[in-house]
Amino acid sequence: MFVIFITTYDPFGLDRMVYTVKSGCIEVPELPYEDGVRTIFLYTKGTKGDPPEELREFLYYMEHTSKENAKTENLKRLHEMVTAVKRDGKVGLTYMKSFEIEQRIRREEREEGRKKGREEGLAEAVLDLLGSLGEVPVSLREHVTMQEDEATLRTWVKLAAKAESVDEFHKQVTKQ
Repeated sequence: MFVIFITTYDPFGLDRMVYTVKSGCIEVPELPYEDGVRTIFLYTKGTKGDPPEELREFLYYMEHTSKENAKTENLKRLHEMVTAVKRDGKVGLTYMKSFEIEQRIRREEREEGRKKGREEGLAEAVLDLLGSLGEVPVSLREHVTMQEDEATLRTWVKLAAKAESVDEFHKQVTKQ
């Protein structure tokens, strides 16, 4: 298996066009290990090493993609394929849809994280307020921390702030 990264920056700072990395055992580096996986970093601006001319032309083309820079037959075919894909409205639409879906999922995950954080903060506020009144039973602590409705937790913060005792609060929230 090969994993190939084409970069416009030098991942290792040695100005090489090609870096080939293979797996090994971190704890025992001298342990022979061969799983066949190779990770290849191709640095488009690298000047050291002796890669084939076709690879040099390919990397130049990757950074400067244009018909004029597709100098070999293989690059010309690649350029034609890329151009055809770019012109195909379905491909562009599919790409945009997948991009939009990915962005929506990220937004939803961020919002879910914020919501969870608000809920945890409110539950913590309730428990802190109750803790100042006395020992909070484990069952009540679990009841508060399991609550996922933000409005309910906000109400409980107000109740906890006004409560004279943990018992009083417990009775009020269990009758709701």
